[in-house]
Amino acid sequence: MEIKNRLKFTDIYNILSSVFINFIEKSIFFSKVVASRNRYSVQEG
Repeated sequence: MEIKNRLKFTDIYNILSSVFINFIEKSIFFSKVVASRNRYSVQEG
């Protein structure tokens, strides 16, 4: 029983960590896009 719970906990941890890494990568990409857009508008104006 205890081993099963531990396995479940690791599964949850793996899912959460992968979601978290995904979120960080998306936010980094989004901030890069926003930064390049800001740079472009600064050059224009």
